[in-house]
Amino acid sequence: MNISKRNENKKREECGKRAVGKTFAKILAALLAGGVIGGIFGFGSFWLQEEGFRYMVTGWYQGYLNYAIYIQLAVFAVSGVLCLIFYLKAQNLVKQKEEELLDEIGRLENYALLVNAVGLVLLFLSYGLAADGKNRYFMQSTIVFLVTCMLSVVLEVLIIYQAKRLDPMKKGDPGDLTFSKQWMDSCDEAEKMIVWKAAYETYTVMKVLIMAAFVAALLGKVGFGTGNFPLILIGILWLVQSALYMAKSMKMDQEGLKR
Repeated sequence: MNISKRNENKKREECGKRAVGKTFAKILAALLAGGVIGGIFGFGSFWLQEEGFRYMVTGWYQGYLNYAIYIQLAVFAVSGVLCLIFYLKAQNLVKQKEEELLDEIGRLENYALLVNAVGLVLLFLSYGLAADGKNRYFMQSTIVFLVTCMLSVVLEVLIIYQAKRLDPMKKGDPGDLTFSKQWMDSCDEAEKMIVWKAAYETYTVMKVLIMAAFVAALLGKVGFGTGNFPLILIGILWLVQSALYMAKSMKMDQEGLKR
């Protein structure tokens, strides 16, 4: 018996060593691939410093500034109309008061929230690009930005209150800073599980995207002279995301052990 156990343990150790070797080989291959890709982009950054390319980018940007206010309005028009369509469709189904329509209502409300969230991000982006002293219509762009953002918030609040009317168990006031926590606490276990899975998948994707954004900021510093601020900002976000995830995981693990 002792001999067979020792043989089993030896086989496990060998399998473990092979697994570790494979893992390090994969990491090494990824590092080499990253180095090659980084080298290609590094050489490309020198090309980006060419005067012709800079002139072309400057021309594109000036063209954007000339039409920035119309782009802002177009972004809100598309996202706002789509959001309103999904909201009104869900509202019509709510009025029918049929339980079998609950899933369809939830799907429409989720689509409305998704479109509204994407539209809000694009509003911030389009205004951020328009915030330039060269923009002749900067004040008008600012007014459009503030008004469209307020309307987007109003649409989100309407969707949330419609969901609360449909499910009285849902708690929280969208105007409170603790709304997310109150809403989450009022969700059932199945809903919480969906949120947790979505949050974890988002975290795994964002790890890669933040790393890619850092590399892009580094190339921007070399090719366009964007300076260190983008690197510092992205680095802080990267640090906060990683540290916060691990801190929350450790806290939840300790709370689970105490129960």
